[in-house]
Amino acid sequence: RHRNRRKLRQQHRRTQSNSNCLSPLQRWFVSLIESIGLDTWEELNYYNVTSLTYLYKHHVSSSSGQHEYFGIYGEDTKQMKSNHESLKLFWTLGNNNGMSTVGENN
Repeated sequence: RHRNRRKLRQQHRRTQSNSNCLSPLQRWFVSLIESIGLDTWEELNYYNVTSLTYLYKHHVSSSSGQHEYFGIYGEDTKQMKSNHESLKLFWTLGNNNGMSTVGENN
């Protein structure tokens, strides 16, 4: 964990020194991390708090995703939904054929 903290601090320093090379989105994100402090950010990541919205959306929410769009004008929605269905099919077929998933030992 200390090695990760050191690595994050080095990345943070590089980010601060290269702030002219950052996109507006990256600068905004860095400003959020700076406002809560690097130690707090590390704790949030360590306990996977940053994944909670994803986990809620995909495992708790009953939303079908029907009103979600990808791309500025929704132009990438069809491709993203197709990719999602392909991945679901891939993992479903793999599990049904007795193939192990990542991290499993059968």
